[in-house]
Amino acid sequence: MKHPTKALLKKREKRKLKKEFKSKLSKCKNKIIERDNYHCQKCNKDLSSQMKHVHHIVSLQSVKRMHPELLEDTLNGILLCSYCHKFAPDSPHQGGFEFVEFFKNKFPDRYEYLINKLKSKKF
Repeated sequence: MKHPTKALLKKREKRKLKKEFKSKLSKCKNKIIERDNYHCQKCNKDLSSQMKHVHHIVSLQSVKRMHPELLEDTLNGILLCSYCHKFAPDSPHQGGFEFVEFFKNKFPDRYEYLINKLKSKKF
């Protein structure tokens, strides 16, 4: 009987970790959607029967690299409609600074919480 190589074992472990990451992310997104009551947090559009975009305040790339504790943290997410998420002039993907100001003003407690999380990280 052939034994699996180290490379194959490493590949399997990577696949397993990726699956776990996606599962945790999906659960967190569902919690955010429910918390925000299926409504865009910028324009208040009802998204019950439409595409829902969960935007991560601290980016997923940053979460993966430096802040894994924020992966399942619902305070790091906000529900937006597709327009507010991707296309509006003050969307997080078009006018990042304006979006940060919007988030800071609408959700000051969440904003402070995330800022403190980012500041407390030891490098």
